[in-house]
Amino acid sequence: TIVEGLLGGLVHSILIRRGRTDKVFNPITAGAVTFVAEMVQMLIILAIARPYEDAVRLVSNIAAPMMVTNTVGAALFMRILLDKRAMFEKYTSAFSATALKVAASTEGILRQGFNEVNSMKVAQVLYQELDIGAVAITDREKLLAFTGIGDDHHLPGKPISSTYTLKAIETGEVVYADGNEVPYRCSLHPQCKLGSTLVIPLRGENQRVMGTIKLYEAKNRLFSSINRTLGEGIAQLLSAQILAGQYERQKAMLTQSEIKLLHAQVNPHFLFNALNTIKAVIRRDSEQASQLVQYLSTFFRKNLKRPSEFVTLADEIEHVNAYLQ
Repeated sequence: TIVEGLLGGLVHSILIRRGRTDKVFNPITAGAVTFVAEMVQMLIILAIARPYEDAVRLVSNIAAPMMVTNTVGAALFMRILLDKRAMFEKYTSAFSATALKVAASTEGILRQGFNEVNSMKVAQVLYQELDIGAVAITDREKLLAFTGIGDDHHLPGKPISSTYTLKAIETGEVVYADGNEVPYRCSLHPQCKLGSTLVIPLRGENQRVMGTIKLYEAKNRLFSSINRTLGEGIAQLLSAQILAGQYERQKAMLTQSEIKLLHAQVNPHFLFNALNTIKAVIRRDSEQASQLVQYLSTFFRKNLKRPSEFVTLADEIEHVNAYLQ
């Protein structure tokens, strides 16, 4: 056994040094090494075991069965490992492709606002790409979107009634009810065909839970572990979108406030000159002075009462004329 182990380690070391890592898990390589190792084992038995006649009789009885079964067994074992590896790579590739497609399809939707319309767009994308029973999105109080099995009684706008959702919002942790170890029961309809659910919190500023995304599977299907991992990743993506949208709206509000503040500011030098001009004109032409006061009041009114950074061309022309006068 020790010699067989050393032989296998020697072959592995040679393949690694020569850069032939593809041969390490090759069934033919494994079978050949096992065959040689069994031959070495038979030779060792003949060389060491006594009496020699008994050793020959033993080897003649066990050599063929052991060499065949162990060689075939080693080759099959390596084949199983290769199939497992290929399956893992296939699922990993599919996982990555789905994640990228979902990210591209949902990009920017929730930045426009975390509401029923945008949530329904995201839910429909997830339902189509993940191949699951249903998808739901909630805020902290009500269901914003639902698509898939059970959409006849899971209606957007209804208050949250699911204990799984309330628990996820309260604790901030992922809640998984697989329908076996953790039973799932729909809180809205006793004959609901959904049999398992994954509830993932959506986080906003300061990691505060602001809603959930819920993935469902039907009673006759198992909830895929890949969909579970993918769902948690998608929740992080959507949380980032919601947070980015909040920051963008805050930035827009700040910019709007700054614009209004600038509108409200009056250059003291301009005001001083305007009042001095009116004072001088009053002495010689009270009618013109009255018009100047009117222009000044128009200028201030336009400056202080702009509702937004967008104004009509007529208002802007009136504002400029009042300033020039």
